[in-house]
Amino acid sequence: MNVLNGKFTRVELTGTTKKEALDKAPFSIMGDATQAWKRWLAKQDQEKMTEDDVKEFMIEYLQTKSKLVPGVGYYITRVSAVADTRKRPYKIENVKNTLGRRKFKTVYRWIDNATKEVVVEVETTKAEAEAAIKKMYTKKGYKGNATLIVVKKVSEGQEVAAKATYTPSASTQLGEYIAFGVEK
Repeated sequence: MNVLNGKFTRVELTGTTKKEALDKAPFSIMGDATQAWKRWLAKQDQEKMTEDDVKEFMIEYLQTKSKLVPGVGYYITRVSAVADTRKRPYKIENVKNTLGRRKFKTVYRWIDNATKEVVVEVETTKAEAEAAIKKMYTKKGYKGNATLIVVKKVSEGQEVAAKATYTPSASTQLGEYIAFGVEK
């Protein structure tokens, strides 16, 4: 076994696709070592095999394929990812309104242009909303730019009108991969 120029790393990765999982690796993935792994595993006595044996296989594989170049690695597929293939991977369920007719109230919200977060919300008038943003600038030290939007808020009755849930294909599964290589 040769001396490593960088730090040998072994990580277990998961993802909905192989690309998503392997993009999380701390080095560039050069190829697939799954077949070599299966051939090596078939020759081993499973009961006597240790983590050091596995590490030795991985380092020898790296030595053979990439000469232990830092920043390079390979992967082993444990479970292949099966992506969601549904065109509409959702289910929408309407919620029956049991509290009677909804009544709405006009609300004025100042939204920060950069972060899109609510800076001030006023339930009275536009003039009071303008006074509230002026106060934010002068007394509270607000330094951003904001936009005033008008929103209708439920004041009486049931707010929830429907619920949506994500429902992937029945065969969808996360992929599991072992990536190993030499970090820079």
